[in-house]
Amino acid sequence: MILLHSYKANGMKNALQVLIVLSVVAVFSGCQTKKKAPDVSGIHVNVQVQRFEKDLFGLNLDSLPQQIPELEKKYGSFMDLFSNRIIQVGRVNEPDFPELLKKYLTDYSVNRLYTSCMNEYPEVDFLNRQLDGAFRYYAYYFPGKGIPHVYTFVGGFSQSIATSDNILAIALEKYLGRNNAIYNELNPPLPQYLKFNMEKEMMASDAMKGWLMTEFPKPDSLRTLLDEMIYNGKVLCVLHDLMPQLPDTLLLGYSPEQMKWCLKNEGGMWTYLVENKLLFKTDQFEIRKFIEESPYTKAFERYSPGRAGVWIGWRLVSRYLEKNPAVTPAMLMAEQDYMKILQESRYDP
Repeated sequence: MILLHSYKANGMKNALQVLIVLSVVAVFSGCQTKKKAPDVSGIHVNVQVQRFEKDLFGLNLDSLPQQIPELEKKYGSFMDLFSNRIIQVGRVNEPDFPELLKKYLTDYSVNRLYTSCMNEYPEVDFLNRQLDGAFRYYAYYFPGKGIPHVYTFVGGFSQSIATSDNILAIALEKYLGRNNAIYNELNPPLPQYLKFNMEKEMMASDAMKGWLMTEFPKPDSLRTLLDEMIYNGKVLCVLHDLMPQLPDTLLLGYSPEQMKWCLKNEGGMWTYLVENKLLFKTDQFEIRKFIEESPYTKAFERYSPGRAGVWIGWRLVSRYLEKNPAVTPAMLMAEQDYMKILQESRYDP
């Protein structure tokens, strides 16, 4: 929860920069688009997105204690995940739970948020189609892996994607569109760099990325900046296999201008990391500067996008897959020798 060739020679770098100017299409054509997507039409996964928020906000407030067991029966462990972890009003079996849930459901801001979500998403057929397609590829590449129950919810901006065991849940309020007025009415208002990807088009890819990171977590033993970069690169490359029609801009969550900047400055960014001996840093504060959401990557110029380290990791792993075409998504996610990935990629833009 994520292609292009890299060349060391200066002549090839100059050619790539000319190509960027001449053709925007080339900017977004990843190396893995050369690989033909398998036929998954015969695979059935039966993904059905359930609208938890509709049932929750449709409860009769005068008889909450009597209705909560029915809601819990329908939604199983997600009910507890939602109440205890997402909106944090406690567990369903606690004596004061009905009153705390009622307080949440009658909160003015929460109700306004729910209304905005219903106006924007009266139905989510598009999401069902996208996830059904993605999970068909998932079942193909990872046979034997389970398919989660998928839910939507309104959680008051707690988190975009929630996962647990066989649960994949999506917060609708995180995808109302970057220009939705409700984001500016928050205190404090959401910054532009966070609002940028709060779009309908990002919902399915964020969900699949979240599921991949749940099913294939990064081992605790991998703690360097390079580890973080390669892990995120692995996730993005597999996400591309699960959603082969997804443009690179949506895969990365970058604008066309940000993608162009990264391509133009790829060599400079890598040189900076190498010369400053940052690749094997384990300082989490330093690592977050290159991996987490931010208006720009502070080690680089202000025109750089945030998460530039993730972009480099994606390029590095993509180069590794080019050099090793027999590596499947399952093999890639199982590979924990990140030095091997670095060495065999021969990544040196």
